[in-house]
Amino acid sequence: MTIRNKSYNKSLVQDRRSGPTAKILYDKKMISAKFVEQYDFDASNVTCIDVCKNTVLGSPNYQVVIYTDEEPTYLLKIYLFDESDCFHEVKYSKNFIVIGCGEKVHFFSIENKNIHSYDLKDYFGHLYPSHDIESDVIKSDTYVASASRLFKFSPSGKLEWESEILGIDGVVIDEIENNVIRGAGEYDPPGGWERFEVRVSDGKIAI
Repeated sequence: MTIRNKSYNKSLVQDRRSGPTAKILYDKKMISAKFVEQYDFDASNVTCIDVCKNTVLGSPNYQVVIYTDEEPTYLLKIYLFDESDCFHEVKYSKNFIVIGCGEKVHFFSIENKNIHSYDLKDYFGHLYPSHDIESDVIKSDTYVASASRLFKFSPSGKLEWESEILGIDGVVIDEIENNVIRGAGEYDPPGGWERFEVRVSDGKIAI
C-alpha cells in the first residue's frame, strides 16, 4: 500500500508562508484557526494566550486566531526568541490545532484549551497530519519536518521520535509505503536534494 502526500510538489519546493486556515468539526461545532497580522474584533472579548513569551520581548512575531462557529474565541500570541524563521503553517490533527513557526511546533488542545510546544532545534518546515495523506490506516499521527529532521507525534500530541539528520536546508515527505516514509532532504541548496527512507515505527533509516 502506498500513502502519498496530497500536496506533494515534485519540484520539492512548497511555499506555505501564507498559513492556510485549519478547520475541524468538533463536538458539533466548527473550529477553525488562521494566522493574522491584524484582527477586527475586540481582543478583550476573547481569551489571549502568550506562547513562549520572554520578558525582554515586545510584540508577538505571529498571531493565530481560533474561531468557534466563525466567532473568535482565542488569540494565540506567539513569540520567537533568537530563532530562525522561514515558514509558518497551521493545521488540525485529531483534537489539536497544530502550529509551526520559528523553530517550534505548538499543539493547542481543542478539548482542554491548553498548549504545549516542542523545540525542533532548527527552522520549522512543514506539517504533515496523517489525514492529509491518502490512507486506510490510522489517521491521527502528525509528522513535522524541520530544516534537517522529521518528527512524529502521537494522536495525543506527544513526541514519539525524531529522525537523524536528513538534510540541512529542508526535508519533505513524498509517500509512505509498507511502513516506510520516503522523502527527500536538501543538502546542497539550491536543488541538491537527496532521497531518504525511514521507518514509521521509530524514524530510523530503513535498510
